[in-house]
Amino acid sequence: MYDDEIELTDDFLKTAFDWAFLSDGLFIKDVQHSITTNLKNSYPEIYLEWYKENKKFYRGGKSMIVTNVNDGQKVQYDVSGTLLEIGDVVIDLQERQESTQKVIDVCLDNQLKTMREGLGAWYVATVIIPPIQNEVYDTGKLDENDDPIYQTRTLPLDMSKVEVRLWGLPVEYGQGQPTEE
Repeated sequence: MYDDEIELTDDFLKTAFDWAFLSDGLFIKDVQHSITTNLKNSYPEIYLEWYKENKKFYRGGKSMIVTNVNDGQKVQYDVSGTLLEIGDVVIDLQERQESTQKVIDVCLDNQLKTMREGLGAWYVATVIIPPIQNEVYDTGKLDENDDPIYQTRTLPLDMSKVEVRLWGLPVEYGQGQPTEE
């Protein structure tokens, strides 16, 4: 069967997400990261739908550093692997990691109703992602002078070094919106 003969339905893609994200140990980490990144980038709407349905199964990693900056009710957040969900904002921390520390702000708009990434009228959370870490390792091979050959590889994000600073929500936040029962 050729690629053009496969019908890429939503159900097919969700099954692909299941295999890519939920099958720990099935793929080596580099292959798993490549598959998950390609799926997320190619089908972002389906990915978000899949993620919301499956986040209870996709747990892992170490705890983050969580700091309450001030008093008051804080936004709900959830961590699944390297995905951080703050309110309605989903951030792939591994994907956003850079060679220097990365700071991401999540704020409310001027009406104090819509939460989004970036600056706004009211801080909700500040996410601090540590810089990418590399490791030098011996390949087990020798060069023409019988010296060991070393290579560098990027280490996965250490979730225990990610910091989330939570700010108190305004009293007005959530008023006039239907409540879930």
